[in-house]
Amino acid sequence: MKRGLIVRTVVGIILAAAVFVPVSRADVHIRQKQVIEPYYEYGVTNPAREQSLETWIGKDRASVINARWAVLIDFEAKKLIYLGHRTRVYAETELPFDSSALYGPDALEVIKASLVQGTVKPLPETKTVMDRPCQGYEVMTWIDYEGDRAGDRKQVIWSTTSIPIDAAILDKILHLQYVLSYFSDDLIKAYETIKGFPLLRELTLCNRGIEIKARVETLEIAEQTPDAKVYAIPSGYSKKTKIDASDIR
Repeated sequence: MKRGLIVRTVVGIILAAAVFVPVSRADVHIRQKQVIEPYYEYGVTNPAREQSLETWIGKDRASVINARWAVLIDFEAKKLIYLGHRTRVYAETELPFDSSALYGPDALEVIKASLVQGTVKPLPETKTVMDRPCQGYEVMTWIDYEGDRAGDRKQVIWSTTSIPIDAAILDKILHLQYVLSYFSDDLIKAYETIKGFPLLRELTLCNRGIEIKARVETLEIAEQTPDAKVYAIPSGYSKKTKIDASDIR
């Protein structure tokens, strides 16, 4: 179980009919790629894995999409919809976000056992990524799991403030991503010292002698008019009152 939890954590780090706002308009589209490099474990070489990450940000709305889950956010209506892709379910909750309003008791127990702890430290180095100036940050994280410290990770994050998104809206979206990634309150506060948007993340995980390297790189930032499906609940997804543990495993 611990091995599965750690692998899910790496993947997470490194998110129809109902459409919030049907008006056609340009939003900022951020397209990213997460890559986990090949690694050797228990006599087996695990192949490289990739997944696409998408973020759409408008004046009062946002959509964050990854392979496991997505969130549709309507800041004007103060509403968030969580989509669980594996079990094809969704649930709605109001903003400000309250975990107990979205997750059922068994899911909250899983989250409590999976809380990510860590520290954030600004680096003296800067770097240019996608022709944008970035500040470096060193992030160390781990999970306290069944009395043991597991899944130690070191990240170097290159973040920029040179991005065409309102800073207050961006901060709200990133905060929700941290909560949905099971960050502890202290780690959320530390992450919120990172200024701007992370264009590049370089990560190394070490666990019981196994080293895994991964990265999340930004491929495109552009103003585009989104398809209606970007802010829609996909066809075939069932509505639930609350998200269960089976929906987030």
